[in-house]
Amino acid sequence: MESKKNSSQLPYGKALYAYEGKEPGDLKFNKGDIIILRRKVDENWYHGELNGNHGFFPASYIQCIKPLPPAPPQGKALYDFEIKDKDQDKDCLTFTKEATFKVSFSNGDMILENNEE
Repeated sequence: MESKKNSSQLPYGKALYAYEGKEPGDLKFNKGDIIILRRKVDENWYHGELNGNHGFFPASYIQCIKPLPPAPPQGKALYDFEIKDKDQDKDCLTFTKEATFKVSFSNGDMILENNEE
């Protein structure tokens, strides 16, 4: 069983059952192990760490003690966008259609809507 040296700061869970893994890249653990949670893949799977080993495991195999922080919102580009005037558009980002972005805002940020077609 891994010690809880950083578990008070890092998201972690306690194994409810042993998991032997079914695929390469799965994280193997024993009942009672403390697993550091690195990311939630989807509603059914986590990626975590135990004793320096990283891998995937079913969410239903752990009791989440300290959950992961909420993921930042994401956006997906509907169109290509290229900066035409670098001086005027200095705060803009060039991207291509289907690009995915993590979106973060700070208190006081202003979001402008441009309805030009």
